[in-house]
Amino acid sequence: MVFGEPKAGNISSLSYSATGQTLAAACADGVVHLWNTTLAKPVQRAKLEGHAGAVTGVMYAHDNKLIVTGSADWTVRTWDITGPAPKERFVPASHISHVYSSALSPDCHTLASGSLDRVLRLWDLNRTEPKTRTLIKGESIPIHLVAFSPDGTRLACSGTSTTIRQYDPASGKQLRPCTGMPHYPASLAYSPDGKALLSHYDKDMFLYEAATGDLTRQLSGHTAIIYSVAFSPNGKQILSSSGNYLYKDGKIVEIDKVPQYIDCTVRLWDAEMGTETACVKSHKLPVYRAFFSPDGKYFYAGGSEPTVVRRETAKPDKEETPAFPGLTPLHHTFQFSPDGTRLLAIGSGYRLVLLDMATGKPVWDTNFAEQIGHVTFASDSRHLVVSLATGVIYIVRLAAPTLK
Repeated sequence: MVFGEPKAGNISSLSYSATGQTLAAACADGVVHLWNTTLAKPVQRAKLEGHAGAVTGVMYAHDNKLIVTGSADWTVRTWDITGPAPKERFVPASHISHVYSSALSPDCHTLASGSLDRVLRLWDLNRTEPKTRTLIKGESIPIHLVAFSPDGTRLACSGTSTTIRQYDPASGKQLRPCTGMPHYPASLAYSPDGKALLSHYDKDMFLYEAATGDLTRQLSGHTAIIYSVAFSPNGKQILSSSGNYLYKDGKIVEIDKVPQYIDCTVRLWDAEMGTETACVKSHKLPVYRAFFSPDGKYFYAGGSEPTVVRRETAKPDKEETPAFPGLTPLHHTFQFSPDGTRLLAIGSGYRLVLLDMATGKPVWDTNFAEQIGHVTFASDSRHLVVSLATGVIYIVRLAAPTLK
């Protein structure tokens, strides 16, 4: 007899039921296949689906009521096989793998988190211990990005798909999706009024009408990969940053052994018309992050260079001002606290630095012992949500700003 499926991948483990009538095969596709062995030609009876990685082990319990599986997704799962169809005995209480993204609802009552385990979780924070209120599997793909609309009535998420899904966070009901992306989205951001949803991939940005999911604008002009996009606080402008090596014949161009770069720019766009209004070309290296101040009067840029610089939004051609010269170029992501009193710098080496905007000095500096997936401020500016590669999410309470 020959057992197997063309797309199942390598078989790492086998186990017979106590009766010898069923053979369980653990496969590299993340599925355990159950085969009836009593017939002249093997017939697949069921599949055990739920692991986010290759299944590396499978075993029947002696009483023939349970199957135990182990996987490269770091989990052991148990399956009840006493009913007409096998079902997972225990639903995981938390993420079982890398948490790529997290977002707090504007009222801070709900936390949304997306993970490599292909689950979007909505956590109820109105408890002594946070508890999952809603678990959404959707397209069953790793979820890289999540974002709440400013009024908290919509939640967008995306992953290894060209579709951006939207949900009602209260009910978990799916709303109109946004389609038309050429590849997996690299960012998600709702406009301040919640009517538009912005995303980007490679050198282009895509603007959607949130209510209908229709693509309304494609913003093109960058000649290198875009690293960051953001709406201005009033929603009238969009900020983007970019940069990359200059290549020729598949090789990085060097002059006197110094790599050359292209399009190390920060650009301003009219959000309604989708037209470019300004382009800052003073950066010599790629700009990993550009962001507005909470009042929208300034925008900041940094990432590869040894300082963060500030420009006036109304006068982008005016000379830039070094803002935080103490930071190293290893800090590649920045976030303002909603109240504008602090700036969070996120760098390599799993390091987080919180800067006081009044003095420019660090008030909190810490290293996490593992890879950080995402960090976001709560609306009260006193709490941080930090998601990690092991599936853990921390909510960190920050000390109150010093009053002057």
